[in-house]
Amino acid sequence: MVYRLPPWHGNTRKRLVKSPRIFVSDTGILHTLLGIDTFDVLLPHPVAGASWESFVIGQIRSVLPERAGLYFYGSAGGAEIDIVLVLANGEQWAIEVKRTLNPKIERGFIEACGEVKPSRHYICYAGEERFPLRRNIEAIGVGDLMRELVEARELGKGFAGQS
Repeated sequence: MVYRLPPWHGNTRKRLVKSPRIFVSDTGILHTLLGIDTFDVLLPHPVAGASWESFVIGQIRSVLPERAGLYFYGSAGGAEIDIVLVLANGEQWAIEVKRTLNPKIERGFIEACGEVKPSRHYICYAGEERFPLRRNIEAIGVGDLMRELVEARELGKGFAGQS
């Protein structure tokens, strides 16, 4: 019912957030407990962004092997990546989650990517189109992101925990 997303920690000299993030795995239960019974009530609610992030994390977890390397990154200076995927071959993906149809890149994401050095940079948003936002940063819908992850799994890249 509750999922703990551990922090990513690598060779960085930054002060990093070390406490895990907690997500309710079933957003339907979360909405019911909060008395959110329609989409129109959910959209302006303060929990809408966290609920969307929880949904995206749940979708990612559903296509990864049991021992997936799934983390978040946060530094004391405000650099942040919502999801860091670590593949068995050492490749890392940075995924920022935005509950909008018009995603924007935040400075904290760019700074964090400079520290983590992922091979792929995605802004996962509520739309379906896939388009570049900046050199090497791409906006991607949940469906396309899931297809990318399934393809990586089928290519045998696999996912593993941090070393």
